[in-house]
Amino acid sequence: MIGTLLDLAIIALLVGAVGFGLVIDRRVKRLTAALRELEPAVQHFSSAVDRSVASVTTLKTETRATQAQPPLRRAAAPAPARSTAGLDMTGGTARIEGKADLVRSFFDTMRSREA
Repeated sequence: MIGTLLDLAIIALLVGAVGFGLVIDRRVKRLTAALRELEPAVQHFSSAVDRSVASVTTLKTETRATQAQPPLRRAAAPAPARSTAGLDMTGGTARIEGKADLVRSFFDTMRSREA
């Protein structure tokens, strides 16, 4: 009698776990579909942020150069800083430098998991 009750309890818990797994699976699929739809907007935002960071860096550099020079003589504007973003595979983990590479690698990972 007790063995049967335990078996029924285990079966009920297993059915509940499988049902919960199915609910979570549907939610994750909806989330990935929403992220896929947002990918162009995120990429555009990422590139806009990169441009603004480069502009601020250039403005800071030019301001420092202008303040360091006498008012009548002005130095040539320095070249904008180049991004050193890249992937560095060390120890089996990917080290991502730069926001644009982070965003790109996120969507690449999502695509590879779906395949």
